[in-house]
Amino acid sequence: MSTTTIRTPGNAIAVPDQRSINAVADDLLQAMTRAGLDDPRWESAGPLVSAAAHRLREALGTTIRGKCVSVLAVVREADFALAARPLLADAAVVDPAAAREFVQLADEARLALG
Repeated sequence: MSTTTIRTPGNAIAVPDQRSINAVADDLLQAMTRAGLDDPRWESAGPLVSAAAHRLREALGTTIRGKCVSVLAVVREADFALAARPLLADAAVVDPAAAREFVQLADEARLALG
């Protein structure tokens, strides 16, 4: 069995601007806060949060540190907050593909925590 995906201009995801990225990051930070650090949903949401932080760093062209493979929720939340910090200074998007992936991953993480 195989799956073929065909992308057409009609279903392509637009490049999010800095304001959209900031809103998505805020939504995810709020979802993490509402969930709390001992919520069992972190088991599935945690890797999504870490992946979103990684893509956000790529999108903004900031330093990419090590990967959070199996860490506590508080470490993942702090890492994401640190990755989002440049948004406070109106950081520009330098990697549109990473920006699109960030929005998708952050949305999935938010849903997983909600």
